[in-house]
Amino acid sequence: MKQRIIVAAIGLPLLLVIVLVLPPVATAILVAAMCGIAAYELLYSTGLLKHLRILIYTILAAVAVCAWSWLGRNPAIGGAAVLLFLCALFGEMLAAHSTLKFRSVCLALFAGLGIPYLLGALIRLRCMDNGRFFILVAFLLTMVPDSGAYFIGRAMGKRKLAPIISPNKTVEGAVGGMICSVAAMLLYSLVLQLAFKLEVSYLFAIIYGLLGAQAADQDQGLRQSAARPRRHSRPLRQHHARRAAGRAADSCHPVCDKIMESGSYDEKT
Repeated sequence: MKQRIIVAAIGLPLLLVIVLVLPPVATAILVAAMCGIAAYELLYSTGLLKHLRILIYTILAAVAVCAWSWLGRNPAIGGAAVLLFLCALFGEMLAAHSTLKFRSVCLALFAGLGIPYLLGALIRLRCMDNGRFFILVAFLLTMVPDSGAYFIGRAMGKRKLAPIISPNKTVEGAVGGMICSVAAMLLYSLVLQLAFKLEVSYLFAIIYGLLGAQAADQDQGLRQSAARPRRHSRPLRQHHARRAAGRAADSCHPVCDKIMESGSYDEKT
């Protein structure tokens, strides 16, 4: 938790400056850097795909998707970039002579197209009218419930919520995180209405607060489950992790189709 506080003390002011003060291109650069690092961590650091050229292709594709989100989401440019990425991966498969598994290529596709497209929502929000206010909602819904649940759970937590799945999570912490999330969204809506004269819906603020608290609870449970020691040996855990990643990669074909179809995003929506 000490590391979280240090990172928040340094990173949060910098994040606010990038989102609120600097132009949208700064947000695009930040998200592109995040996607490039995510691609490296997913493919190379985990050992799932130690192929340098494919890693470079994937990072370039991730940066290109972020640039596409910033430049207006032109369907022709997006389709051409996706086709070029697919051709590069297909060429590497042919050059590898069956030593490169198709599931690994699908994982590279998800790292180069799926993750950047999802995180690119931050860029698309920032490019909207009053987008700097909308993008803060995403950060509020991820930071406030987690922090509120932690501090309230440490101070008042007595009853375990799910001791098998998440042994450190308490009922008091979960309820406290939910209350903090809803309160933060209501306060933020009030500030937008009074200080910036924007129309807000307090009902939707409550709904978003509840959804944010639920997402934070699930994320915290996943982190705690991953931190628990396992009985299996390390090679066996790595084997299960690779099998799970392979099944996830095999299932990303419809995701890639959706990404291709979403290139024709209508500005009216």
